[in-house]
Amino acid sequence: MEWERIIDGTYKARVNGSKVVFVDGPKESFAYWAIYQTLEGSFFRLVIDHDGETVLQCAPLSDEETRTLLEQHAPRLVDLYFGAWWAS
Repeated sequence: MEWERIIDGTYKARVNGSKVVFVDGPKESFAYWAIYQTLEGSFFRLVIDHDGETVLQCAPLSDEETRTLLEQHAPRLVDLYFGAWWAS
């Protein structure tokens, strides 16, 4: 999936990001957030509003931020993306 990203008001080139984790919002809403990983290995977080289309946030994540979010929401994926070698 391709995303055209604007981060901190600066246009960034299109990236081909693969979805790492997806977290649904409330049942009555189309809101969600997800973590994507670019082909180069960087992570970014996408937050979508209740209409299911409006992008509220599209921002880069550090490895530490990504690992923390994965530990909270998808612990089974931590080793897949960071391996057992990652310092705790």
